[in-house]
Amino acid sequence: MIRLISIIIGLFFLYVCFISLSIYDSNVELIILGYKIKSSLSAFVLFCLLLCLLISITLKILFLVLNTPNIIRKQFKEHQKEKKLQTSIKAYEQLIMGNKSTSLNLIKKTINNSIDDNTNKLITFTQSDDFNEKITNLKKLLEHQEYICFASKELAKMHYSNSYYYDAEEYAIQAFNENDQDTETIEILIKIYAKMALWNKLLVITNKLQKTNIKLFKALSTNIAEYYYIAAKNYLANGDDKEAEKFIQLSLEIKTDYTEALVLYSEIKASSNNTVEVLRVLKAAYSIKPSFQIAELYIKTSSSSPEVIYGTLASIANPSYYYDLYLAIAAYLGLGKQINDLKNQKNIVQNGFT
Repeated sequence: MIRLISIIIGLFFLYVCFISLSIYDSNVELIILGYKIKSSLSAFVLFCLLLCLLISITLKILFLVLNTPNIIRKQFKEHQKEKKLQTSIKAYEQLIMGNKSTSLNLIKKTINNSIDDNTNKLITFTQSDDFNEKITNLKKLLEHQEYICFASKELAKMHYSNSYYYDAEEYAIQAFNENDQDTETIEILIKIYAKMALWNKLLVITNKLQKTNIKLFKALSTNIAEYYYIAAKNYLANGDDKEAEKFIQLSLEIKTDYTEALVLYSEIKASSNNTVEVLRVLKAAYSIKPSFQIAELYIKTSSSSPEVIYGTLASIANPSYYYDLYLAIAAYLGLGKQINDLKNQKNIVQNGFT
């Protein structure tokens, strides 16, 4: 609507101009190169307008012709950019679907012209299946500061996987020195120290993990508790009861219901006749995980009568919820009355439902 009004106003303005020229028109005499040219003012104005229009059109065409290579080059670059974008999208899709190798090939194809030597080593490392080639590329990346943490961590993983634990420790420590907050590096060090039986180093690094990432520490708690248990066994075998007790306590602090650790803890404490502490730990474990193994340990450690032992265990975990367990405990203790009570209780419950 606005455009239509503008056109109408423009046409009206031209109409007024031509009417004015026709009313006030006069003859004009021009002398160009000795020639006299006579014309009316309106014709002269119209000629000038047409000449300006022709010159502008000619210049526009000329500029367009001269700028054609730049236009073609720009369109080609836009096409290449769009093509790279589509390739990158495909690479991302392949990565999401788990096709890492295909994804890397597409990325390499996309940045092939602008790829530097370090990036090429990084991609080659990821794609290669050859151990020596991977090691070579990663060692070259160690020469550059920005790749030290990644390369040393990957070298530690590879050496650990191939049982080269001393080399794995060296590279893992290098990665740790670059970034002591990296939980993946800490996890590798934990595994390495456990394999090498470097228990005090293991203790330091697990404490570091507990402070750095409590969530990961909890996720690895079962493995860490097992490592501490193995450490305690090693120290006990070497006659170092003090260190054995320290590590078995650490194991139970992490996983209170760890049955194997409870057995070893009972054995260690039995030599010092400290049954009170053992019973306390066994009660805590039984409250978390009521099981016959823990109950049996408690029975063997306690000097109380069978009735008292049964009553203590029953006060920790309700027999109504662990019928088969308490039936086994009562049978093990030789408590006929408790067996009958459990059976009667079960019959009452069953008859109540029927």
